[in-house]
Amino acid sequence: MIDPTQAELHDTLYGAAVELFGPYFEAGSGRVPVSAAEVQEVNRACELFERALTIHPDNWNAAWTLGMARRSIGDYERSYEALRHAYTLQPANETVAREHTIACLMAEHDDQAIIVARAAMECNPDNAALVSNLALALLLAARFDEATQAISVAMRLDPDDAIIQRLRMVIGNISLGRLDEAEKFAALFVKHSPSDPVTACMLQVVRNARRSEQ
Repeated sequence: MIDPTQAELHDTLYGAAVELFGPYFEAGSGRVPVSAAEVQEVNRACELFERALTIHPDNWNAAWTLGMARRSIGDYERSYEALRHAYTLQPANETVAREHTIACLMAEHDDQAIIVARAAMECNPDNAALVSNLALALLLAARFDEATQAISVAMRLDPDDAIIQRLRMVIGNISLGRLDEAEKFAALFVKHSPSDPVTACMLQVVRNARRSEQ
């Protein structure tokens, strides 16, 4: 039980953090922190989220948003830690599970990504985004046949989704050994969607495959 004074401090810290990170987080804004001042602003937001969580560690919204803030400035390991915490509090939440899976991938916790993605898909078998996350996790683990099966399921669920279409294209080219084509497509996707973590993971997959051939 949080006493009223601490609860008020928590709300103040959390509100200030949300206000700082809000411009980078608003749906569809496409804005990412680039300048030193912007990165400093997001770091300050992260500090405030962490202080709020010290008072109220069960605030999964604070943990989740902290993870997203850390990701936006490329702090992938601490983003993973924050989103893992949010996931332990809200394992059945589709959004939390999806972003935790991506956090696992970006921090190179590939085995954990597969575990989380499978659990999320089993809870929400009709969610194409969660199925495609599983396909991406399997692809990063070089489990190409399973990745192909998963992306086929995602395509059946949502054939018009652009990211799923892109991922199918990359998986198909890698599975056939067409790494030049896969890298070309992945780089193009990153160019068009530089702030999308899924497209960044696609490019990393291709580069991993290329290294394994050397």
